[in-house]
Amino acid sequence: MRPVAAPSALDWDALLDDAILGDRLTLSFQPVVDIQAGRITGYETLARFRGAPDVGPEGWFAAARRSGRAAELDAAVVARALAWWRNIPSNCFLTINVEPTSLPTAELAHLLGNEHRLDGLVIEVTEHVSVTAGPGVFDALERYRTMGALVAVDDAGSGYSGLQQILDLRPDFLKLDRSLVAGIDLDEAKL
Repeated sequence: MRPVAAPSALDWDALLDDAILGDRLTLSFQPVVDIQAGRITGYETLARFRGAPDVGPEGWFAAARRSGRAAELDAAVVARALAWWRNIPSNCFLTINVEPTSLPTAELAHLLGNEHRLDGLVIEVTEHVSVTAGPGVFDALERYRTMGALVAVDDAGSGYSGLQQILDLRPDFLKLDRSLVAGIDLDEAKL
């Protein structure tokens, strides 16, 4: 994973306010298809940002981390994803990326705790910061698991999602980083 640098000359606080409170943040839902059955089994939540600056989602989340607002941005994504989740077929799952340090926050506890059950929700723990970077991460994950959520490690093999973090999280799913599978048909070591 390459580091994401966001332009520092921008007023990121105002831009993040527009994303968290306004309409700059949008979500797309990428279908996850069971190739053998030929049907959609779930959806992955993808955060996107409208208008300038021309920075990808990684840049926005990096700016939120730098300004101490990662939990606010994660909560905005989760709130909008949960509203959409209620409308998908009951036999489909929804994945939502969340930074480890956002998991034990009041913002997420309020959003996820207000759901009676979290069956069909997959919390993808991102690789941008260490799971041990904040207190309460494992307790929060256990609370969400008891409510029915599953846990995935996003981009395993990149960032902080090394083997120790995978062992600590005990995920239900591993999503391998693209760099580990790109060209797998041409590389015996990857295979």
